[in-house]
Amino acid sequence: MDFKKILKNFKLLFGLKAALSLLGIFVILFLNSYVKESITETIDKMKRVNQEIQGKANILENHFLLKKESEKAAPLEVELEKKLASKDDLLKLQEDFASIAKDTGVEVSSSFTGETEEKNGLLGKAGVSASIDGSFTNIIRFLKRVEKSRFLVQFDNFDVNTILGEKDKLRLFARGKIIYRLE
Repeated sequence: MDFKKILKNFKLLFGLKAALSLLGIFVILFLNSYVKESITETIDKMKRVNQEIQGKANILENHFLLKKESEKAAPLEVELEKKLASKDDLLKLQEDFASIAKDTGVEVSSSFTGETEEKNGLLGKAGVSASIDGSFTNIIRFLKRVEKSRFLVQFDNFDVNTILGEKDKLRLFARGKIIYRLE
């Protein structure tokens, strides 16, 4: 065999191996970037799924806590029904006001000014206005007794005037709402 031929075959073989090696390197680099991108996408998907699972777990935990709290509140609801006046009880408001007025030494006249129902369907509000005549101390006693009565009264507006010709006598005009339970 001729040395030139061997050298030529060796160069051809070496060139072929070098070309295949370069091709292998490029294939590995391509696959590496593709696999890296695929892994990154999979990690991002896993993160999103994990966040969704965490959100749902939080919702379930909050639901469980709310249910537990509502079970604690159930006995209180019965007590609230006993304490909070019903819509029918509002018919006795003026009688109760008159009785409290007599006990506290004031004169009172009251009237309803309309009503609204809460969106939850459990409570209603009736507007009320009252004119109370008496000494400052007796008017305060009257308001405190109303506050402790079975009616949940929330006064929003007060107007106080002196009564002409009456010494130490005031007139309080109060407007507000009475909250009651719907049946």
